[in-house]
Amino acid sequence: EAEALNDQGRFKMAAEVYKRAMSLPVLPTKRFAEIQGLRAKTYRRLAENKKVSSRKQGDNDDGEEDPLVGMAAEWAIQEAEEALEKDPKCFLAAWEGAIAAKHIGWWNKGRQLAKKAMQAVPHGPQHRAERETA
Repeated sequence: EAEALNDQGRFKMAAEVYKRAMSLPVLPTKRFAEIQGLRAKTYRRLAENKKVSSRKQGDNDDGEEDPLVGMAAEWAIQEAEEALEKDPKCFLAAWEGAIAAKHIGWWNKGRQLAKKAMQAVPHGPQHRAERETA
């Protein structure tokens, strides 16, 4: 359901669906972290979407961007960090947090999360593409 909402551009609702999924008490820790990583990705996409839409509309000619861009990116970083506390090997969470940090100019935080993403990728030829991305 959350993926369908993401595809429709309904990011806030998708994040709420992920939140409901995380409330299931029977979720294994690794799956919980993965869902939280998907929630971070949803918030990161919300930030990107708001940034692009405000540029297209020309709303902010004075150089200021929509405050929701920064808030959504911060939410993405927070979700990513919480997911990494549960599962330090959650590549998705670390990567999404790094991208979100870049969007709001938190370069140090972005580097830290990108490093965690690189450390989270398993060794071996089947994971080569992920390592190159990180």
